[in-house]
Amino acid sequence: TAGAGLALWAWRRHRRNRYRALGLAALERIEADFQREGDAQALATSVNTLLKTVALEAFPRTDVAGLHGAAWASFLNDTGGSGLTFDETLTCAHYRAPGATDTAKLCSHAACWIRQHRGPS
Repeated sequence: TAGAGLALWAWRRHRRNRYRALGLAALERIEADFQREGDAQALATSVNTLLKTVALEAFPRTDVAGLHGAAWASFLNDTGGSGLTFDETLTCAHYRAPGATDTAKLCSHAACWIRQHRGPS
């Protein structure tokens, strides 16, 4: 029946996108840790690791695993949807001096990318 088909489609879609919800929940925990501890470098490292983990759920390992620096930023920009721009300063923030990272922008961009990214067609 049509109702059963629609329910099956919705369930499959939910399962396919579950990693996004888990990623957003992990990002909330990372932000809460930052609010408690104030360690921008730890935040940047955790966000970068989270983005890589989420990307590995949506894209082939061979396309994602070795990316870093400008290539990683370019990948995030190419797959993240409109209006989202990561630059190398954000993707390499974990190497920068404390206080040199716009943590709010990094978290905001990460959340947008997790919600909006599009896997390979």
